[in-house]
Amino acid sequence: MTLSIDFWRKNGMLTIEEVSILTIDGNPTDDKFIESNKKEISVVEVKLLKCVMTELEELKRLHSAGYKDHLLEDACSDFGMIFYRSLRENYLSPSTGTLLCPSIESIELKVNEIKMWFKSIEMKPIFFFPETDRDKLTIDEHPKYQTKLMTIMYETINRYYGENFDQEDKDSYPRQKDIIEWLGENHSLTGRRAEAIEIIIAPRGDNSLEGKT
Repeated sequence: MTLSIDFWRKNGMLTIEEVSILTIDGNPTDDKFIESNKKEISVVEVKLLKCVMTELEELKRLHSAGYKDHLLEDACSDFGMIFYRSLRENYLSPSTGTLLCPSIESIELKVNEIKMWFKSIEMKPIFFFPETDRDKLTIDEHPKYQTKLMTIMYETINRYYGENFDQEDKDSYPRQKDIIEWLGENHSLTGRRAEAIEIIIAPRGDNSLEGKT
């Protein structure tokens, strides 16, 4: 059975193989896709596996050296470990303190740490960073000529009218006050300029939502 992509988005942890397949827009239960894209999957898998195994070995070394609790966490942080919590919570026994030795296939990683890893190697796969694709499409639609205020306006649209905004759901509309305050704090825009941007981007041409401030 082929599971939907939504199923994988809801998972808080993924195996190295699953991450590698999702990275190239595949589905880990789609055998045909996997067979056709072995080379691309392998490239990601090798990179991620190398990082995870290096960190697992370092965790073993530090644990064997007597590091425990917050000292272990501090030492792993100094080492620059990305998958510390995934490895500690799943492969370090809380009762005995014994470090388990998982098989490569069974290692599961937290999605938030997977995203940190991708950022560290300057990659943003659409599955893990869906907002990247959305922002790219939005930027591509902008005219080549832009003033500074236009650039700020598009940034504000991306921030307040992104994936959580539903034009049919009035509860998803951002407050005028919040937008104007954000423009002041982040772009030093106040008064007429901030109000002008908010008026232009707000979906209320007839001022029907003017009271929602």
